[in-house]
Amino acid sequence: MKSAARYLTLLIALALNNSNLLIAQWVTNGPCGGVVRCLAINGSNFYAGTDGAGVFLSTNNGASWSSITSNMPTGLTNSQVYALTTSGPNLVAGLYGLGIYISTNNGASWSIHNTGLTGQQIHSFASIGTNLFAGIFGGGVDISTDNGMTWAGAYTGLTNVNIVSLASSGTNLFAATYGSGVWLSTNNGTSWTRTTFPSTYAISFLTNGATIYGGASNGIWVSTNSGTSWTAINTGLASAYVYALAQIGTTLFAGTDGAGVYVSTNNGANWSVANSGLTNQSIRAFATIGTSIYSGTVGGGIFLSSNNGTSWTTAHAGLLNTNATALSANGSNLFAGIDGMGVLLSTNNGTTWTSVSSGLPSQSVTSLTTNGANLFAGTYGAGIYHSTNNGISWNTANNGVTNNNIYSLATVGTNIYAGSTVGTFVSTNNGASWTLGTGMSGIEYDFVGLGTNVFAGKSGSNGTYMSTNNGVSWTQLNSGLYSVRALAVIGTTLYAGTDGYGVYLSTNNGTTWSNAGVGTYNSYIQCLATNGAGLVAGTNGGGVYSLANNMANWVTVNTGLTNTHVHAFAVIGTNLFAGTVGSGVWKRSLSEMSVTLTSNEVPAQFSLSQNYPNPFNPSTRIRFSVASRNGGEGESSEGLLSEQKVTLKVYDVLGKEVATLVNE
Repeated sequence: MKSAARYLTLLIALALNNSNLLIAQWVTNGPCGGVVRCLAINGSNFYAGTDGAGVFLSTNNGASWSSITSNMPTGLTNSQVYALTTSGPNLVAGLYGLGIYISTNNGASWSIHNTGLTGQQIHSFASIGTNLFAGIFGGGVDISTDNGMTWAGAYTGLTNVNIVSLASSGTNLFAATYGSGVWLSTNNGTSWTRTTFPSTYAISFLTNGATIYGGASNGIWVSTNSGTSWTAINTGLASAYVYALAQIGTTLFAGTDGAGVYVSTNNGANWSVANSGLTNQSIRAFATIGTSIYSGTVGGGIFLSSNNGTSWTTAHAGLLNTNATALSANGSNLFAGIDGMGVLLSTNNGTTWTSVSSGLPSQSVTSLTTNGANLFAGTYGAGIYHSTNNGISWNTANNGVTNNNIYSLATVGTNIYAGSTVGTFVSTNNGASWTLGTGMSGIEYDFVGLGTNVFAGKSGSNGTYMSTNNGVSWTQLNSGLYSVRALAVIGTTLYAGTDGYGVYLSTNNGTTWSNAGVGTYNSYIQCLATNGAGLVAGTNGGGVYSLANNMANWVTVNTGLTNTHVHAFAVIGTNLFAGTVGSGVWKRSLSEMSVTLTSNEVPAQFSLSQNYPNPFNPSTRIRFSVASRNGGEGESSEGLLSEQKVTLKVYDVLGKEVATLVNE
C-alpha cells in the first residue's frame, strides 16, 4: 500500500430490519397520469401508449397499471407511442420516429420490425382480415401480411403521404391525411382515390358498417355510403379539433382538443358536453369495455365513465408518466406543478396526491412559490395566479403583468419575483400588483438573494444579472456563463447552474466565476438545492449529482431513480424531492446522499451497486468500485482496491454503526 494512501469512507444509509438490507435509493408514488396518446384492448389486457414512458398494461379494467417497457430496448422505454394494436398473437406498437416494435408475450419482451417500412413516424393502425396496415406521417400507408413482422408500401395513387389516421369498414380502407382530406382504398392499398370529405385536415374515424364518421379540425362529418358523400353533424359541438370518436350502443362520443368530451344520442344530430369530473379536456384516444368508456388525455392521464359520460373519474393508478415541472414546499405541504394537470398537493411526503387546481384556467404550470400562507403559480399563457388556502381556490394576480408567459417564480425576503419573456416583474404586496424591472429582458429562469443583493439567472450568453434595489433595476454581470437556469447560495458563495456547462461558483457577488467541482462540465443543470453545507444538482438526462463541502468532485446519486430528467427540487425536513419530466416526483433523504472524504486526495470515481439478493437471508453481496486517479479502476472480486485504503461501513436508519464490512 502506498505511503500516500487515499482514505475513503462511504456513509451508506442502510435499513436493517429482520435481516433485510435495503440500499438507500429514490422512491416515488406519483403523481400518476401524463400524456396518453393511444389505447388498445385485447381480451382482459388493456394497453396504454404514452408520450415518453412507453407502454403500460392493466389487467383489471384500468384500476391499476404497470409499465411493460421498463426493461425493454432504450428506444421503446422513453418513446412516444402513437399507435397500439394486436395482430394475431402480436402486440404491435407504433413509435413516432422509431418505427414498429412487437411483443409476442404481452409486453414481457419486445423486438423492432422496420423491414420494408417506408417511414418511421407511425400514427395509426387498421386491419382488414389478416392484413395489417400502418399509417405513417411522411411515409404513406404500409401493409403487413405476417402480423407486423415485415412491411411493404401500399399507397399507389395517394398523393399526400402524411397519414394521421386509418380505419377499415369491410374491405374499405380509409386514410386521413394532413392537408388533403380522406382517401379510400377498396383493394388493400393497391390503389387510392380521394373522397369528397369537406375538410382538408381529417384526424379521426369511427366506422359502423357502411356508416363512417370522420373527425376533423373543424367538426364531424358522417357518410352512410362508404365515403361517397358526407354530411356535417356539428350542432352543439364546440369548434375544436376532434381527435377521437367512439360508440357505445346508440351513444356517440367525440373527444376534442381543449373542449373535452361531447355525446350524442341521435346519431350526431345534436351534441352535448359531458365533462363532469374530466379535469383535463385535451382528448387523444378512446377505448370501450362493455358499457364503460375510457379517455386518454394530453397530460391528465386516463379517465373512466361508466354512465355514458355523465361523470368521469381518474383511472391511471400506477401510470407514472407525469411532467413535474415545478415544486414548492410550505411547511409539510408539497405542491407540484404537473404539465396537463395543474397543481397537485401532497401532505404526506408524496405518498398521496390531490388536485388543487380549481380556478386555474391553465394546466400548463411552469413555476410555483410560497410566501407565508400565500401560494403563487406561474403559467404559460395565463400569467400568475394566487391562492391563500393551499390551492383550494385561485384568483388571478396579473395587475401590472404585461406578459402572461411566466417561466419562473421565486420568493426572496418578502418580495415575489416573476420571470417572463420581457423581463422580471416584482411584487412587494403578495401579488396585489407587479412592477417590471429595468435593465434586463429575455427569459429569466431563477432568482436568489445574497446579502442585500438579488441575482437572476437568464437565457443566453452572460446569463447572470444582479439587482441592488430589490428588482427595480438590474445590471448584467460579465460572467460569460451561458443560460443560467438555477441559482443557489451557501454562506457567502453563489452557485450558478448552466445549460450545458455544469455548475460555477462565485465568492465575490458574481464578479468572477470558477468551476464548482469536477464532473458536471457538460451537464445541463436544471435545478439546485442545498444540503447543509453541500450542494445537489438536478440535470436534464444525468439525474442528480451531489457535491459535499470538502470535495472537489461531483458524484451521481441516482440509485432507484428511473428517470434522469430532473427539472425541479424542493426540500421538506430531511427529505429532498425531485420533479422529473416523464416520471412524476421522487423522494430521497438528504442524509442518504452524504459522501465524506478523510483526505485531500479524491478517487477519479466510485460506484456502489444495489445489494443482491434484496431482501435476503442470511447473506447478501454489495459490489462497489473505486477508480484511482493514477492507477485506473483496480477492483478485485470482492470490490477491494489493492493500492487504496477503503472503509465500507453499514449504518441503520438511526445512524448507528452496525458493521464494518471493509477496512483495508
